[in-house]
This record gives sequence, C-alpha cells and structure tokens, in this order.
Amino acid sequence: MENQKIFTVLVFLLLGMLNLGRAQDTISVELGDKAIVLIVTKDHEGLKRVRELDLNQIIRDVTTQLDTAALAQQKEVKTYEYQMDPTSHRLTLMEVKPEENTYSSKPSTTEDSFEKYTEIHLGSRIFWAVEFGLNNYLENGQFPDTQGKSYGVETIQSRFFATGLYQRTNLGGTKTPLSLQFGLELSWFNFMFQEDNYLVENENSVEFRDYVTDFGNKLQKSKLTVPYLNLPLTLNLRFRNRQGRRTFNLGAGGYIGYRLGGHTKLKLEGDSIKERNNFFLNNWRYGLEAQAGYRHFLLFFKYDLNDLFVQNKGPKLNAFAFGIRI
Repeated sequence: MENQKIFTVLVFLLLGMLNLGRAQDTISVELGDKAIVLIVTKDHEGLKRVRELDLNQIIRDVTTQLDTAALAQQKEVKTYEYQMDPTSHRLTLMEVKPEENTYSSKPSTTEDSFEKYTEIHLGSRIFWAVEFGLNNYLENGQFPDTQGKSYGVETIQSRFFATGLYQRTNLGGTKTPLSLQFGLELSWFNFMFQEDNYLVENENSVEFRDYVTDFGNKLQKSKLTVPYLNLPLTLNLRFRNRQGRRTFNLGAGGYIGYRLGGHTKLKLEGDSIKERNNFFLNNWRYGLEAQAGYRHFLLFFKYDLNDLFVQNKGPKLNAFAFGIRI
C-alpha cells in the first residue's frame, strides 16, 4: 500500500485584534483526509465578512510558497496565518510556523518514516534484528579441509544464526552520521562435519573420529552446535539523502560472548543421537565485527580472536561467520 502523504493547512483569518475573553465562531471544512480549512472569527460580525473573501485565492497563495518535491515528503503539521487589514480588507500571508516536535498521527507503514522520526527527534533508537549466514573456522589462517584434516566442515550446511535487541545512539548531534550501537544478542554456531567424521570427548581432550571405522555405519549428518550470549559494540556511519532516507551504512567494532552450552548431533538412517557436553569448548569468545550495506540490506562479518577449544584440549581454531542482517 502506498503511503498517503497528509498535508494539513490551517488557515487562520484574523479579523482585527482577537479578544480571547469573548466568544469565538469557528468554521471547519474537512477535505477528506488531505486538508482542513479552519476559519476563526471574533464575533458574528466578523463571520459575515468571510463572505467577502476568495478562499480559492488563499489556497493558491499558500501552495505557491511550497516546493512540490518538499511537499511530497512533508510530514509535520504547518500553520499558515493570514492577517486582514480592517481598512482595505486585504489579506497578508504571515510567516510560516512549523509546529515543533509534531509528527503525523497517521501510522507509518515504512521503517524509513519511523526510523527517521526516532533517530532525528529522539537521538537514539532501540530495535530488534536478525542475522543469518554461514560459519566456519580457520587453523593458522587456513581452512582445515584444504589440509586434509578430519574436522573440516561442509561450507553450505554450516549455518550461523543470531538475534538480539540493540540500541543506536547518535554521537555529536542529531544530524551527524556517526552513531554508537550496542545490544544483547543470542547466537548459534553450527559446524557440519564432512563425510563420516564426528566429535567425541575423551578424558583430557576432544578427538575427531570416523564413524564408519568405529561402528561400520555411514552418517547422514554430524554437527557441533555452540550457543553464545553476546554483548556487541560498534561504531556506525549511517548516511542519508536529502529526503532523509537511509543510504549507505558502514560499521566496525567488537563483541564479547559467554557460551551457554553445546551439543553434537549424529543422524543415521532412521535414528539420531544428540549428546550435550562441554567438549572442552572455551566459555568465552571475543572478536571483531564489520558491517556494510545500502538502505535495509546489510552484510556482516564476525571473526573470533580467541580459540574455539581450550588450549591443548583440541585443535587451534578461530571461528568466523558472515551473512546478512535484517
């Protein structure tokens, strides 16, 4: 549904000096949901003088003051005041006075409108977001599967997911593109192992073994899932065009997270086995994050600076994830 642009014109015809202590007469003409013409007079004598006015000419005078492109984007209520010369009966258009901190009561159907209002007028915004993409890990800067390691993962099937509540605050004023963003986030790594490899926890370390060799059956699926509770913090540059709509978005920062558990899942034909354990996984994670996008399309990349497993308890792996945020 297309957004309806509401432009409300309040035309005050001040006939002489208004005496607020006396009764007033008002004529209100509603033109659908697009405009309201409001005529306020001091008394019945003033009301009679309205018959001498050319309302069509008044509207033409008002619209010539506006730029057509600006009118299409107009959202706040504006008041146009006319003053009548009691001798000549001529009307003079007074200074246009936009009402401060006024926003259309008609609900917006676009995120742009709400976001523009909250960020420009309030200076900050709380929002919810979802991230999904792929994850993998590097060992000494290389992918384990390219080195023939048994803990290499399936690229497309190793999926990353995160969701959280974030707050963005403008830095240096409401018009600056620079903002600080932080939040509370839940994320899940899913490492899908290649072929029939699976993870087991021994007394002093973890080991990656071949299920066919150990049990004589092939695996349909073998994965390790690790959930974290994270605190991300980024600096963002969010640019807008002349109409106030978001354009380019760049961000960089870091995060720290705490592991909430972990489990492996093996899927065989007609059966599945899930084992919950620590698997000598590090309880903490911390790393760097980068973001880039245009309007509502945002790409992200996260890289863990610390190892996935406790030192000397498993391979030295640095996890990473990339994908899109909505």
